[in-house]
Amino acid sequence: MTARRLLPATQAGDGCRCGRRWTGWVFTAALGVVLLLGPRPAVAGEHTSAGLYDPQIYTLANGLRVVLQPRHHARTVAFRLAVDVGAWDFPCGEQELPHFIEHMVFTGTSAHDEQALEALVARHGGGWNAETGPEDTVYSLNIHSRHAEFALGLLHEVLADPTFPEEKIELVRNIVYRENGGNPSALRRWLKGLGIGKSAVEQLIERTGLACPGPEPLEYVTRDRVVEVGSRHYVPQNMTLVVVGDFQREAMQGRIAETFGRLPPVPPPPRASKTRDRVGALPARLISSFSPFVDSEVSVGLLSLVEGYTSDDYAALRLLAAYLKARLFETIRIDRGLSYSPESSYLSFRRMGLLSVDADAEPEDAEVVLSLLRDELTRLSLGSLDAQTLADARQQLLLAEDQGLESNQDVAGYYVSSLGELEEFGHFRDERAALEQLGDDTLRAVARRLLSPEDAVEVREAPTLTYGQLYAVLGLLGAGVGAVAWRLGARRRRRGAFARTARPQFDDAQAPCGPGREP
Repeated sequence: MTARRLLPATQAGDGCRCGRRWTGWVFTAALGVVLLLGPRPAVAGEHTSAGLYDPQIYTLANGLRVVLQPRHHARTVAFRLAVDVGAWDFPCGEQELPHFIEHMVFTGTSAHDEQALEALVARHGGGWNAETGPEDTVYSLNIHSRHAEFALGLLHEVLADPTFPEEKIELVRNIVYRENGGNPSALRRWLKGLGIGKSAVEQLIERTGLACPGPEPLEYVTRDRVVEVGSRHYVPQNMTLVVVGDFQREAMQGRIAETFGRLPPVPPPPRASKTRDRVGALPARLISSFSPFVDSEVSVGLLSLVEGYTSDDYAALRLLAAYLKARLFETIRIDRGLSYSPESSYLSFRRMGLLSVDADAEPEDAEVVLSLLRDELTRLSLGSLDAQTLADARQQLLLAEDQGLESNQDVAGYYVSSLGELEEFGHFRDERAALEQLGDDTLRAVARRLLSPEDAVEVREAPTLTYGQLYAVLGLLGAGVGAVAWRLGARRRRRGAFARTARPQFDDAQAPCGPGREP
């Protein structure tokens, strides 16, 4: 499963959008498609890119959803095919199945083997990839616009006609193992089961149900299982095709109808998203266990369980995370010099998320830094907002998004990461306008409801040994080994000296007979 990190909230997009999202409002579609009509969102804000929230969105007769956005500033086309299947659709012990299938899709079709597929993509100047997340699997193909129709046909081929060769199963198993840190031995699974070697954040993610405990062995994966799961989840009603770039709308619609439109309609399996209210009680504190084993610093933080990106609180949480980052930088680094990189991050899935405040610190300063983090959350939950810091954080978010959505690949990625809004609202939300229009009272209400320090989980990543302690231990070990070696050497020397003094001495008359001597 693709790892997801807690990224700074001021990066382009939303920091980390980990469950992709379903989209959109709809124009009239041709070629026998079924229409989905939805209302337009609020008036766009100053920083909204023209047409960003106005792609053509329609549904084919077989249930496959399509998002089209012609953009002619560059001669590229970005294709994204999102399948509604991810790790969370399976129980612990089988959560790597979607990841495994993702790799198997590229191993060949009835017409082309794996090597031929790679050669075709390279020959047409394209590049493709895929990733599996908790909530979906996304296939990407970027290519020169001259070959857009070819690329669409090839993407359809690998997804509609994968052969899943038996001889590739073991190869893919080893690839997935390598991506996940190696084949999990029984000892490694046992240690992880005891919590040894787990960071505090790993423990928290497991407690919330966002990940399963311990590494997952893949011996259970067989070709029959791959075929069964793939045929159940890789169906048109479980897919969304996104096309962004330099293409003619009518020609692309026709090509989509000739390829993906011919897939037979099959009902998708039921699925349930993880929600904040389904997470059980969390511990008040989590401390890492032998993770990291050696470091010079401690990392401390507070993590709050919050709403996801389909919530009405999403824009407010993004802005609050950016605001907190600026405040922590000022109070902990600039004013006190206690941390080099204090952070605030917002990790969002469809219907739940985690907002964290954290900082690195010297071990002796950890309690002070943790207290400062808690004080900042307390002030925020009590309604204290610094007007200038808030204005700067808002502007930084808006400008970062402007810079982060310039290429066709960027925009296609944005649509894929925003497809969940279709299920919730029937249209894309203008998130930039929402950021511009957020009032202080709304921010205070969200902070009071979701960011109380009393409800946050304290996490502490403390090294088992600092570098100073490690050097001291190594020095003691070295001294101990040296002392043992000296004692062994001294004992050997004493024995040698004793042997020399105890050996009998003979003169020639007394010397015993031996070779070359006569009695």
